[in-house]
Amino acid sequence: MTGSDDDQIKPEIRDPTTDLAAVDIHKCTPPNRGEKSIDIEQRRGEIENNRYAQVQNNDGLSILGDDPGIGKTTSFTRGVANQNEPFVIYLPKHQNCREFELDELKPDIGLHLKGPNQPKHDGCLDAEIEEKQCDNHGDSVCPKMCPIYEQAPDDSIRRRFEAVRKERGTGQAHRALNLKEKDWHGDKCPWQRQWDRLDNVERVVTVTEYATDERVNSHGLNIIDDLPGFLEKEQTLSERNLREIIGGLEYLAETGNSSISNSVAELVDFIQQLQDTLQEDEPSEMKTLSPPNFTPQKEIGDRLSDDTDELASSLLGFNMPTGSTCY
Repeated sequence: MTGSDDDQIKPEIRDPTTDLAAVDIHKCTPPNRGEKSIDIEQRRGEIENNRYAQVQNNDGLSILGDDPGIGKTTSFTRGVANQNEPFVIYLPKHQNCREFELDELKPDIGLHLKGPNQPKHDGCLDAEIEEKQCDNHGDSVCPKMCPIYEQAPDDSIRRRFEAVRKERGTGQAHRALNLKEKDWHGDKCPWQRQWDRLDNVERVVTVTEYATDERVNSHGLNIIDDLPGFLEKEQTLSERNLREIIGGLEYLAETGNSSISNSVAELVDFIQQLQDTLQEDEPSEMKTLSPPNFTPQKEIGDRLSDDTDELASSLLGFNMPTGSTCY
């Protein structure tokens, strides 16, 4: 559009007060959708007394629902406890697990199965939930279930531990890095020792990430309270991820007792080439890269003695001896 500012079309400014006065506003009766009022105490009693009977003979998955806030978690777990049935209840966060433990209306819990980076002491977790400073440890780091998480975030052993844990699980990471040989760790950390208690308790509370662990989900009735993205897995690979992978693999390659050190060294070299290529402005040479070619299971089988190679197993998922369940 051309012309002077005077030629431009200007929006009409209207008086909202005048416009509203011209509108016929009146109240109407809300539509009747047939809602039924619920006797909350009666409903809680029905859940506690009848709900467990509906699922106890069902070997499959039962999906049960009620109005939010009605107390279905409390009522259902009380019903299960009244039948002396062992159970595991899965909640979204460890803070939720601790709140479940402290709730006097809920059944007594024998074990809160914690993650390795959770506070070792309940008082520390309580302070974390209340978002206040821990009375016992102040500004210092509260003791963790696994002392690897008391090390600095950029500590090389911690970084390797987290890299292996992400791919193979916490138990495998402990074995792969031989943490029991570290003075600050010892033979068994609190995270490992808690698993020894699992078979001696009737009721367990933990987070949903443990729901796929056979040692946990075989422990009585499984109650999953919420599914916030449960079993969803989104995996990205950034330059930082590549650096972490290289660091972890270099550790494996430099360990002389590993049966796959040479193969891992080739893999490290390839990933470094990949990293260098991705850093180019125009990574046109990607198609020229040739990944190393080897068959992990066959190489391990050919080169291992009767003793299981822990480092090879941690990287490639080789079958561990009985009793070495990955969790």
